[in-house]
Amino acid sequence: MNVSVNWLSAMLGRPIDPRDAANRLAMLCVPVDSVEPLFEELNDVIVAEVESVKQHPDADRLTVCRVNDGSSTIEVVCGAPNVTAGKKYPYAAVGSVLPGGLKLTARRIRGIVSNGMLLSEREMQLGLDRIAHELAELGVQDLHRLQWVLGHLVHLLSLRCKRNAGKSSTGEVGCANG
Repeated sequence: MNVSVNWLSAMLGRPIDPRDAANRLAMLCVPVDSVEPLFEELNDVIVAEVESVKQHPDADRLTVCRVNDGSSTIEVVCGAPNVTAGKKYPYAAVGSVLPGGLKLTARRIRGIVSNGMLLSEREMQLGLDRIAHELAELGVQDLHRLQWVLGHLVHLLSLRCKRNAGKSSTGEVGCANG
C-alpha cells in the first residue's frame, strides 16, 4: 500500500520527515518497503505567471508570452492555444533538464528567441489532467517550485501491511493513528 508523507503530515498537523515516518511505522509493526521521492526530475520547474500573450508575427499556431519567473520577466514562444495572461503555469528556464533528459537551451523559433518553456503534463510526464486548472484551484499566490505545489505527492511510503493486521494499521488513516 502506498501512503503520501505529506498526507500523513496533514493528518497529524505537523511536518514529518519521510525517513522518520518510515522508522516510526516500522516500530509499530508496519514495515516500509521503500520511501520514494516523486517528481525529482521536476526540480528545475517552477510555477510562473504569464503577464501577456500576443500572436507570434510569423506563425499562426504560436504565441509569444511574457513570463514572470519571480526574479525577471522572460519572453517565451509557446504552442499551447489555451495560455492566458494573468494565469500561472509550469515553467522551465534555459538550462533546466526535463524528464527524459532534455536540457533546455535558448532557441530561435520563427525569428523570436524563446528563453525557456511553458510545460504541459505530457512534457513533464505527470499523467495528470488540467494542471493549469489545478494551479488556479490551489490558489498559488507566490511563485514556487512545482514540487512544492504538488507537495501532497512528493514522498510516497510503500507499506507492507500484514494480512491479519486489523483496521489499526491498514489504510492511510490507520497509519496516521498508529
